[in-house]
Amino acid sequence: GSFPKPVFKGDSMVCLNPKGTVISSMDIDTAGRKWNWSSTKGKIINGQSTDSACISYSSSGKDILRLIETNSAGCIDTAFLTITIYPIPDAGWSINIDSSHNSNVFAANDSTYSNYIWNFGDGSSAYSYKTSHAYNHADTFNVSLKVYDDFSCTSEKDSTIIVSLFTGLQNSVGTDASLNIYPNPFKDKIIIQYTLVKDSRVSISLEDIFGKQIVLMQNANEVIGNYSLTLDAEKYSIPAGVYMLKLNIGKQNIFRKLVKI
Repeated sequence: GSFPKPVFKGDSMVCLNPKGTVISSMDIDTAGRKWNWSSTKGKIINGQSTDSACISYSSSGKDILRLIETNSAGCIDTAFLTITIYPIPDAGWSINIDSSHNSNVFAANDSTYSNYIWNFGDGSSAYSYKTSHAYNHADTFNVSLKVYDDFSCTSEKDSTIIVSLFTGLQNSVGTDASLNIYPNPFKDKIIIQYTLVKDSRVSISLEDIFGKQIVLMQNANEVIGNYSLTLDAEKYSIPAGVYMLKLNIGKQNIFRKLVKI
């Protein structure tokens, strides 16, 4: 019989994908064929004996992919493909208050990418790595940033920000923020968990919608680590309503809206 002719279908440049990258063989006649895939850098997570394989890469770099194809007559041929794996862009971002212009300054962590797309959650967008945006009413908004690098690799991260015009503060809790609150809405008790990545002065308080402090739960110097507090609504006679939890770490203020039912 004639030798098979394994030919790769797909791009030799891929973006790092935690779900894996699919590479295929493009032979038309697949009757009685067998395939065997191997990778010098990645892990074949499925399809090792089919005409398409999914390869998982844990880091960027170069990979040499080998495909051994056997036809129904037992004839064997081998093909190699050098793959370049590019890292996923960092879509992290931060927010700062520009009190002199009553607006927020949004900035991407990395300013070297080719494209930036901001969605501020109120129908507005922007397209630079750093931009200023003002909200015209108090609410909770979902803000997202999508970035593209020169190799068309993309990444997106979003955050919930609380715009509190009644206090003059507009603050962000990022995707990587070390603050977890549950349940919310709450009836009797609420758990507040946070992580410190460096020794800091920590203040945690509950405020009403006018910015008046109702309960001061913590105000101390704390070391790196994980912390958990419980707010007992009955103990402090907290009626049903909308409140703000204020977490101050060093010079950073984080606000979360709480609903007591």
